[in-house]
Amino acid sequence: MINEFWEQEKVTVNLDIDGDQILIFIEDEFGAKADPPSRRSDGFRWFLSFYIHFMEGSKGEFKNAILLLDSPGWVLHPSGQKDLLKALEKIAETNQIIIATHSPFLIDKNKLERIRIVERGEGGTNVFEKFWNSMYDSLQVIRAAIGADISDSLFGHKNNIIVEGYSDVLYLEAMSNYLRRIGRKNLNLGKVMIIGAGGADKVPYILSWQIAEKYKVLAILDADGEGRKAKQEMERRNIGIDVNKDVLMLNEISDELKSKSLEIEDLFTDEFYNEAVNRAYSEFFEDKLGRSKIDLGEIPSNGPKTKRYAKFFKENELGGFDKVKVAKEVKKILSRKISKDMENMLGETVDRFEELFIKIGEKFRNKGVEL
Repeated sequence: MINEFWEQEKVTVNLDIDGDQILIFIEDEFGAKADPPSRRSDGFRWFLSFYIHFMEGSKGEFKNAILLLDSPGWVLHPSGQKDLLKALEKIAETNQIIIATHSPFLIDKNKLERIRIVERGEGGTNVFEKFWNSMYDSLQVIRAAIGADISDSLFGHKNNIIVEGYSDVLYLEAMSNYLRRIGRKNLNLGKVMIIGAGGADKVPYILSWQIAEKYKVLAILDADGEGRKAKQEMERRNIGIDVNKDVLMLNEISDELKSKSLEIEDLFTDEFYNEAVNRAYSEFFEDKLGRSKIDLGEIPSNGPKTKRYAKFFKENELGGFDKVKVAKEVKKILSRKISKDMENMLGETVDRFEELFIKIGEKFRNKGVEL
């Protein structure tokens, strides 16, 4: 069953018993009939050992365990490391896995919320989560942590969508995967990379750089003050951007939204978004308010969602409202089978994101790319 994960070549692992020894022999499609593991590559030997100890072991003593792996698969070819990542995903169904790595091939670009950056300094070792808080794009901190260049496979793609921030990345990934599951129009995330710029004001510079590099790229901007200002900056300056082809404002996805000011969170229904806020902040609300939920009626009714929740937090002395925290909760909710009540809460959210994905598809189709 090793071929379920090892896709570099088709192999058969045979076992024989000689007294108190178990002998292992490898057959492959190129004529090997009884190769001992010692005649195979370092990478295959490592993967075979890993498979025996962890894949099979996880069905027994490693079930419901916490597994700590330091630089797993370092001898593997990049494609072998991708096979290892699939194997780790399988083990993680019944175990908690923590790996330390500098390899970009052991990072799933569509699940970056799993990452924690570890830095050792004069005061000791620090672990932090918010890698997207960067003065550059939202992947810069990860690149620096693993010593990768912008052109490495995790961070460079020929087809890119530039969004304002990391929460936008999470929403597009989550809704695309959800729409794919229910048979609606979505993005093929294997054909495009979604990159958070770290603010609307940074979008023009990242967009113009990628256009100059001959990438197929589209910027998506909120239809708010910051988004409009960024678009005007691109129109005003001669930096190689055609705003009609290379930029999509959120209020351009349908006639209904054309005259509205909105952020990506406003594509979600109020009921669904409030449920995500309550789930993300349940323990915090319990501690600060003495209850685990807030009612939708408590939230100010005017303005974009994030501004309304920020106002509620300020008025109730709850500190700052973390929209990335809520975006991560939305992705968590939508990655699982959801209840009928949750489906009803989503309501027209599905239609709005489908309209967005259709518009994105049209923009890329005009660039010669089919998503």
